[in-house]
Amino acid sequence: MRAIVQHRYIFTAVLMLVGFLCVQAQANEQVLPETSLRGYHAFDYKFEDRPDPFLPFFKEKTKPPPERIINPKQVLTGLQKFEPRQLKLVAVLAFQDKNIAMLEDITGKGHLAEQDTLIGRHGVVTSIEKDKLLVTETYKTPRNREIVNKIPLYMHQED
Repeated sequence: MRAIVQHRYIFTAVLMLVGFLCVQAQANEQVLPETSLRGYHAFDYKFEDRPDPFLPFFKEKTKPPPERIINPKQVLTGLQKFEPRQLKLVAVLAFQDKNIAMLEDITGKGHLAEQDTLIGRHGVVTSIEKDKLLVTETYKTPRNREIVNKIPLYMHQED
């Protein structure tokens, strides 16, 4: 009985080997030549008037560059340390040929300003009238566009 079981295993192993060899022989006969791979090697993608297929469909929105260019190396003195909105017009001294404005900063310290006095990083005193001081800020953006802001400072009337 033992010999019959051993013969069955040997017979099964031989049949599997023969089947494997037949499959290998058929596979070797059916190998396609390299030139007839369904035309894939002949395909050439034309980029003219077509989008790049590897780029994303949607582009991320980027922030525009800041509008003001600030020179960090510029040393600020006097009224240049304050922006025009941080100053308060306290009084105007009228002389025969020019007016002088008295300004108070946010710390309570007083300053004198004449025409063409620099205020802030980009501002210049343009005109001084009896109850108004006009500061003109001029600066260029990174796109080389010039922006001009006129900021009036009015004298505060105490009630």
